[in-house]
Amino acid sequence: MVSLMLKAQRLLQHFENRILASLFGGHHGPAPAIAGIEDFQPHVQEETSLKEEGFLWAVPKHRRTKQIRLNRKFGWPEHVWKPFVPKTNLVVCDTCGHHHISGYLCGTCYKRVMKETEEIQKTIEASSHLQPTDKEVIVLYEEEALPSQSEFVNGKRIVEMKKKRPSWFSSNLTQKSTATGETSTKDVPASELA
Repeated sequence: MVSLMLKAQRLLQHFENRILASLFGGHHGPAPAIAGIEDFQPHVQEETSLKEEGFLWAVPKHRRTKQIRLNRKFGWPEHVWKPFVPKTNLVVCDTCGHHHISGYLCGTCYKRVMKETEEIQKTIEASSHLQPTDKEVIVLYEEEALPSQSEFVNGKRIVEMKKKRPSWFSSNLTQKSTATGETSTKDVPASELA
């Protein structure tokens, strides 16, 4: 009996909706409720709080799969293929014999110079006894003599290394690259350049 009543109620609602649709046009939603909840205040989230939390914006929603990452990196054979390109600008280092890209420092030689420079820095730290390095430092290896010029040595700290200077570590690497005295500039004609 209850199911028969529900069917009759649905049939009447459907009939009422069709009549309203034909009279007023369009579909009308359910009728508004007559009785409301007292003191109901809907919670509205402020836009400023979302804008202040910037980490929520412009964040990927899904992780890129490995296939998509590799397609972006190497391309897709049917569409755009980006194969590995062999390097043609490799040269052999004159000093150590290792290969490196032309126009760049040799990595092996650079590591050796860096290691030697670290040894020099440790020796300077040990000889300074926690004093500030306010003077210029001269590095002397075994079997090297001080320059005879007194003004060259005057007021400079001398640090002695207890080993021979490596053949590849030339003495001009520890000198300043800028000229300290007055330099004269003069125009040279093109005929004297060759």
